[in-house]
Amino acid sequence: MFNQSFWNPSLGVTNPDSAFEQFNLAEKVISEIPKDKKIFLFINLSALHQPNFFYCKNRTREQGDDIESHGAALEYIDKQWPVLMSIFRNRNKSFHIYCSDHGTCYGEDGFYGHRIAHPHVLNVPYSHFIFDSTNS
Repeated sequence: MFNQSFWNPSLGVTNPDSAFEQFNLAEKVISEIPKDKKIFLFINLSALHQPNFFYCKNRTREQGDDIESHGAALEYIDKQWPVLMSIFRNRNKSFHIYCSDHGTCYGEDGFYGHRIAHPHVLNVPYSHFIFDSTNS
């Protein structure tokens, strides 16, 4: 469905620096595309997927993932946003959609994970905006 697709282990769920790697790869690929050419960029942020225990200081695999480690993963991703946004500062207007592909249960109603039809899995955050680099 896409003209180009990229994946390697550094972009995956087991790398604590995956968002850094994903955003830097996006920056490299997009910098090679002429500014007047329209692009569609899709990044599935692997840092939010399990495992995410390693985003909590001194957390072990045995202690596992929970809502705290999920929040720590979000904080890690937030620190990587400047890399991603720098890509768009060098282009014209861009339309951004930020959403999740699913939520995750961390014990709600006794459920864990995301392969279930639970409101915490089915209700996902969504945001959109137009970024105009000429006005920033």
